[in-house]
Amino acid sequence: MGPWASQPPAEELAVAFYRDGAEIRRFMVADLVQDTNALPQSVSHYMWLAEGEELPAINGPGEFQLRTLEDRLYTFEQLVRSSCGCG
Repeated sequence: MGPWASQPPAEELAVAFYRDGAEIRRFMVADLVQDTNALPQSVSHYMWLAEGEELPAINGPGEFQLRTLEDRLYTFEQLVRSSCGCG
């Protein structure tokens, strides 16, 4: 679920990666969702992550995955590895 629907998804943070307390990369909702206008909204929130799965998840050392409502699977490996020192 996204935050309060007060800002367009282009301005909303979806996920960020950190190393030693410093942000190294960020992705906005609009970076991960192709058609942000089609996202379902309630009075206060909007949905962009797929539900009913084991995602988002950390799959072993250095791999983070998430799936959007558009059924797009994103796997972040290099960012997680560089953040955790896993490889």
